[in-house]
Order: sequence, then structure tokens, then C-alpha cells
Amino acid sequence: MTKKIKHSFPLFLCLLIVLLIGTSQIAFAKTGLVKKNGKWVYVVNDKITAKTGLTKRADGKGGWYYVEKGKLCSNKAGITKRIDGKGGWFYVEKGKLCTNKAGITKRLDGKAGWFYVEKGKLCTNKAGLTKRIDGKGGWYYARNGKLDTTKTGLVRRIDGKGGWYYVRNGKLDTTNGSASAKNTCTHKWSKVYKTIHHNAITHKEIIPSKTEKIWHDGKIIGYQSLCQCGTYFSDSNALNQHQFEASLNGESGHSAHTTVPITSEGYYETVTTPSKTITIVDKPAYDEKVLTGYKCTKCGRTKSK
Repeated sequence: MTKKIKHSFPLFLCLLIVLLIGTSQIAFAKTGLVKKNGKWVYVVNDKITAKTGLTKRADGKGGWYYVEKGKLCSNKAGITKRIDGKGGWFYVEKGKLCTNKAGITKRLDGKAGWFYVEKGKLCTNKAGLTKRIDGKGGWYYARNGKLDTTKTGLVRRIDGKGGWYYVRNGKLDTTNGSASAKNTCTHKWSKVYKTIHHNAITHKEIIPSKTEKIWHDGKIIGYQSLCQCGTYFSDSNALNQHQFEASLNGESGHSAHTTVPITSEGYYETVTTPSKTITIVDKPAYDEKVLTGYKCTKCGRTKSK
């Protein structure tokens, strides 16, 4: 018995060590940003992976960081997506998600276009005049989350400050400046309408109950035979016997007959129709086109009628 315990104990110890090593490997297999050899890299299950986008640190500390081809990138600014594909587009600056700036910027993948971000995220539900986040250039017009180079006319700042500003091809036209541009346009006014729906005009009417007598004709319930002599027979055998006996007796006027329908008696039925309420349309529903004012097709200025 003692020998068996001595031989089995090392085997048990080996199994325990293998189990502990496997558990530790599972526990330390991480996904996210980690520091290896003094550099921050992106790993999936503890293996360096050449992904690009926003991610978090594997230890859960800090915020969101921008990696490019698997390495932390801190010398670029622009919008990018999360590596896991969730959410939309986010603004990155100095290697981190930046939520305290607003303006237009470019995509970090180098694809064309300028995009408007606000509070660190692409903003597609605002329109107006804004600046580049990097401070370069002047003022630009953004709409639906993008720089709109087709816009020419009077606009407001996207942050709601100031007055009206004149833009040409999506950029502030400093030759016209701001609200004074209202007086520089040779307006071409176009009528502006709105549609007003008018419901139908109706009233209710009560149709009173009504009692009336309706005549019903009698219905055919059978047939009988009328002999030439004027006698009715409901049975063909009786008719044949009558005609045979008349023939034996030498009587004339019995040889022919006609078939006559038997009808029930007609009658009157008393019918009562209950009262009911109906809707009478006095004037049908319609849409009316109403002039509300005018809008300049050049600068976008509006005026009342």
C-alpha cells in the first residue's frame, strides 16, 4: 500500500501543475492595448494583431486609444471607427478619443472628404458655419456631417453664435462679411407656399323607423289537370278514368285537358325598419395651397408676404 502511494503522488502532482499552468494561460489571454517591450501594441488573445481604430486597454484602465496597424499612434488627428465595429465615427487626437472639440476634420484612413464632429463624435443632424479643428483655414459650411461645397448664401454659425454670414461654395466669403451681405444680393424672389388641410364639413341625420306592409304573391305548390269539360283532377289516373267512361258513354268534350298550376294564397307581411343615423357630407375635405412668403434663390434670404 505504501509503495502505491509513493508511485501515484508524483503523477497527481504533475496533473495539478499542468492544470494550474493551463488556467493561468487562459486567465492572462487578453484582447486590447497592452505594453510589450516598452511599446503599446494591440493584441487579440495575447497575440499582436495589425488592426486600426479605437480600442481600450486590455487591463480596462484609461479611456479609448487609437492604434494603427497594431501600434499606438499618437501623432495623428481625425475621425476613425472602433476596432470592434460598434458605434459610429469618433474624433481622435494625440492617440486618444477627444471629446472636447468641435469642427471639421478628415478621416484618419486618408479617404477624401471633410467631416463635422462634435463632442468627439461625427454629428450629422446640424448645419451651419464652423472652423477646422486644427485651426487652419477659415470658416466652412457643414451639413449632414460633411463639408458642403455646393452652398452659397446666408447661413448661421453651427454653434448658434453671432448673426448671419455669407458663404460661397461652402466657405465664408469675406468680401461680403456677415449680415451686411443682406444688402449685397440682387435678390431673385421665389414664392413659398404651405399646404393647409381642411377636413370635410359634415352633419348627422336620423332616419326614423318605418313600418310598412309588403305584399307577397302566392307560390306554385303543385299542378292539376283541367279536363275539356271543366272538371279538375289532381290525379292523372282519375282524369284518364273520367275520359274513358265519357268515351264509352258516347259523350263528347272530354278528350282534351290542360295542366294548371296550384298556387298558395298571397299575403301581406308587416315589416319594421329601425331608425339609423347617417353622415351627410356638406363639403368634401380638401388641401389649400397658401402663400406664406418669399425666398431669394441666390442668397437664401426670406421675407414675409
